[in-house]
Amino acid sequence: MSTTSKYKFDDCSYKSDLENLKIPKFQRGLVWSKDKKESLLQTIHDGFPFGALLVYDTSSNGKESMLLLDGQQRLSTIIEYDENKFTYWSKLNPDKYQKLKGNINSIIGDENYYVDDKKLNEISNEGFDLGSWTDELDDLRLGRDNKEKLRKLVISARNDVRNYIDLDSLRIPLIKYTGPREYLPMVFENLNKGGVPLSKYEVFNASWNDEYLKLPDNDYTREIISNVKKYYLNMQDNGEFDVSDFSEDDITNSKEINLAEFARAFGEFTVERIPSLISKRDKEKAYNEFGYGLLAVICGVSNLKIMDIKDHISWIRDNVTEILEKTSVISNKLNSSFDKLLKQIISYDVSQNAKKGDYSNGLSGSFKILSYYANLWNADDKSTKEILKNIPAYYIYDSFNYSWTGHGDSRLNDYYSKNSRRTYETKLNKSDFISVFENWVKDNPGNRKTFSKEIKALITIHSNLTYMAGSIPSGEDYEFEHIVPKKWIVDKNTSQQPTNLSSIGNGMFLPKDTNNRKKDKTLYEFKGYDDKKYAAFISDSSYPSNETLEKAKEYARYRDYDNINKIINGRTREVIQSISDHLFK
Repeated sequence: MSTTSKYKFDDCSYKSDLENLKIPKFQRGLVWSKDKKESLLQTIHDGFPFGALLVYDTSSNGKESMLLLDGQQRLSTIIEYDENKFTYWSKLNPDKYQKLKGNINSIIGDENYYVDDKKLNEISNEGFDLGSWTDELDDLRLGRDNKEKLRKLVISARNDVRNYIDLDSLRIPLIKYTGPREYLPMVFENLNKGGVPLSKYEVFNASWNDEYLKLPDNDYTREIISNVKKYYLNMQDNGEFDVSDFSEDDITNSKEINLAEFARAFGEFTVERIPSLISKRDKEKAYNEFGYGLLAVICGVSNLKIMDIKDHISWIRDNVTEILEKTSVISNKLNSSFDKLLKQIISYDVSQNAKKGDYSNGLSGSFKILSYYANLWNADDKSTKEILKNIPAYYIYDSFNYSWTGHGDSRLNDYYSKNSRRTYETKLNKSDFISVFENWVKDNPGNRKTFSKEIKALITIHSNLTYMAGSIPSGEDYEFEHIVPKKWIVDKNTSQQPTNLSSIGNGMFLPKDTNNRKKDKTLYEFKGYDDKKYAAFISDSSYPSNETLEKAKEYARYRDYDNINKIINGRTREVIQSISDHLFK
């Protein structure tokens, strides 16, 4: 991409230029809350700068036209103000408003004729005939002077409202994007970085809102419809935004949604089927990434050109049930593979209410997971079996080889069946795997107080391949713990620790009661320890001998951190070898 600017700053007249602006039709679009609207109007009244509209220049044949990409809420707020000036003015100027109402009712002097908020809004409208209104008050015998005072009060208020924001001279700032259409998502994503982050997927709402899918009726499509409705209901319930023109019944009965709505709902459909790979914390963000990303995979569209998915809408319409069914099948297969690998078995008999069934997915990444779908989408049964067998090793290897860092969207394209430049059907070389693993450990020695998400993932993988794979001692709760206890060697004054305290060689799942308070005990000092009970557990986990840990305690007493690291690093090598042996059986 060249360094030539692909945008320009401009402005437009609110009164005369809006006819050139195409506003995308959001059937169930989001609108700002009352507070957000009033804040913008106050800003404009004060003469302060306000956010520009992002527009895409669609001019052709000498006719100027623009597509509004960002700023719909700002523009719709100004339009709404234009149509309801007095309502907004009264909210933004409560003292003046109450004084106006008080002065009017003071002159009227009869509660039966008092002007309430609704009536005051009516008579303050520019088109309302004030003479007719004051004539209605003849029974009060107010006299000509008082009627004139009433009319002057309302006329004065109308002038205040008219001058509060001079719409006739209002200029709206624009950022006109003039570059290629395919870069629109990138433009949108980077706009206003440092403030409220804008999602590139919002631009698809603008571009795809008129692209509709009429869904057939089956279990899969009912789930999609449910996801769409749930999204808008949640948005409505959180209080930040209102949802306009949204009807659950309409969506349920028509089964018609636009392509952008389908993409997000499809993402939720997918993500909810692979909990082992995506954390609960990241799910909401992942819905769009996987919905749009997987649609691109299925349609054979590069992730760099997701905008082109809309060109395949007819095919999506015709094959929507097959798409959902196949996605469900692949998702379940992937989740089954990684459930065995990444599940944290951290709660047993003691704490029945403790967190259960969580996963250590600190090595996951969106593009990486999408590449699994890309490779599996058109694979036959034999290839699918090989791919699923090999993917766990690639899952670790690609993280430590930084395969998806930098240009993951480009790399993803290599796994598409039509390109076939990369495939998980080819088994990794075990020696290469170990080499990359060891190099990563050297770069990430774990000299910190707590385990990183990557180390937690490795601890979990090792546990599920070895000491947690079969029967384990029951009657305890298990949690991430340091083998050489943290209390022995942690330096509270710094986050950078003198030993490889939180490396994979010093971490595993241990009975909770072993270290839950003082963090100064080993498994051998656990009150429930029994040689026979824990013999297999110790052997399978490469847990150091009691003699080795007593030496570590002595080293810690004299701050002999080099020898402590030798103990930790020795187990690190054992864990790397153990994981490798199990993955490459």
